[in-house]
Amino acid sequence: MDVQYHFNGDLVLQVNLSGPLTIETNRRMLQFAETVASANIPGIQSIIPAMTSFSIKYEPRKVGITELISHLQQLQRHIGESPLIASKRVVVPVAFSEKYGLDIPYIQEKTGLGVEEIVERMTRKPFHVYMLGFIAGLPYMGEIDPELRLPRRATPRIEVAKGSIAIANELTNIYTESSPGGWHVIGWTPMATFDIDAAIPTIMQAGDEVLFKEISTSEAELWDTNKQREWDETWNPSLLKSQDF
Repeated sequence: MDVQYHFNGDLVLQVNLSGPLTIETNRRMLQFAETVASANIPGIQSIIPAMTSFSIKYEPRKVGITELISHLQQLQRHIGESPLIASKRVVVPVAFSEKYGLDIPYIQEKTGLGVEEIVERMTRKPFHVYMLGFIAGLPYMGEIDPELRLPRRATPRIEVAKGSIAIANELTNIYTESSPGGWHVIGWTPMATFDIDAAIPTIMQAGDEVLFKEISTSEAELWDTNKQREWDETWNPSLLKSQDF
């Protein structure tokens, strides 16, 4: 595994895995980051994963940069020998109607696909969560079907509603909070994927899989906590287990 180390100021070391973004590279990066976290190297304060890299914030009075890199190079030699970190699948209900899929007409125009074909391509397989970022636990996921790959909107929206599902290039995401956004909105989920008051605020983590499952507009608009629990009992039992403590 080819790894490069870059200084990011005098308190942060960035660890980059070479090569293009692939699910395999992302998984190896997450495995390396988890290995470093488990090693309990003195002076490391936090580890922040991205897509093909992770950043280490450290206390230079406790560990020098040369010593830190030496520790990492020792750990790096064993990456690939152990199993990849455990992950889970999260099934997310999505309404793909034009009411919520604001850019579906544009996507139809640019791709030549009908609505049913667009939905089928968004629900046929799970997406890999590469990382969380931008806003509160927003998952960057891929890869979407090649026929749906469109560049970002020329003009971003000032506000994209919380729960919106959007696509851009080879990725898809879920807006965990209302925010500006330049991706093409293709649907909406009534499922809350981020709760700042929860012990673990995000229900999905980097390395997980997310499968979109179509629901009707009326189902989405009548969604409540009972419906969510029924959904999780059917599709996401692991989420219920994590809440029962």
